[in-house]
Amino acid sequence: MTARHRSTSNGQTRAHLSRHLSRHLSRHSLEYRDVAVREEECVSQLTVSSRTVPPAQRHLQRRDH
Repeated sequence: MTARHRSTSNGQTRAHLSRHLSRHLSRHSLEYRDVAVREEECVSQLTVSSRTVPPAQRHLQRRDH
């Protein structure tokens, strides 16, 4: 009897957590999107800065090290 009671209560708590998480994610989904856009912008800036450096200078820096 005790094992069955635990299983039913556990199932109820799981359902409650799933509902709570779905509401929480729906509220903050916009914030997560903003963070993703910022990360993409940072990556694009890094790629542009690396392109400005010609490959010849890169080889010279590697040889010095």
